[in-house]
Amino acid sequence: MEMYCLVAVMLLLLCGVTRSKPYDGPFGLKKGLTLAKLKKFDPNIEKIKEGVYQMRVVPTPHKSFVSYAVVVSPKTGLCKISCASKEIFCNSYGTQLKAEHESIRDALERRYGSYDEMDCLFSGSIWNQPEDFMKSLLLEERTLSSFWDLEAEVSSALSSFLDTWEYPPTNNGILNIYMETQANDIASAFIILNYEFDNFTEFAEQQKEKEDSAF
Repeated sequence: MEMYCLVAVMLLLLCGVTRSKPYDGPFGLKKGLTLAKLKKFDPNIEKIKEGVYQMRVVPTPHKSFVSYAVVVSPKTGLCKISCASKEIFCNSYGTQLKAEHESIRDALERRYGSYDEMDCLFSGSIWNQPEDFMKSLLLEERTLSSFWDLEAEVSSALSSFLDTWEYPPTNNGILNIYMETQANDIASAFIILNYEFDNFTEFAEQQKEKEDSAF
């Protein structure tokens, strides 16, 4: 009897380890996870609004990020991840922010391939000197962001597949990745990194229908 109980406890522990094992997606998560499964990683997951929850604990954290917002569809599960970095203290040139953006961008490029980048000052801004970087960012007259269109990447890989018979990458159902910089003030900023899965569009459309139904 004691041996049976011991085996049963060991099996339960093994099951718990299996359930909490990270997935091969961003931060150890993956498309389609239900709220119940996300709670296994962070029992204190907090609801922000309908379909949107904040996590402080993820299976595979990154040292640069401290907060993770997840969008969970009742029908298709996890469909978007949006995470915020630690506060980055900068000089007026934004040197430290640019360096952190570049470091994360390069890591993403190694995994997901080529990207588009927007690093520009909007036309008409008076904050047009190098030392005005943080001021223009704070006033939203400048943008520094990077974007990965993985749907296009898969389409391109599919074309190659037809020619070379090499199976195209799936990228765990990620449709696109968007990284942007935002200023708190002229001396500090943070980075927002968004992963949008291919089941997000359906959720967004359903939410819009609910909002429009108020008219």
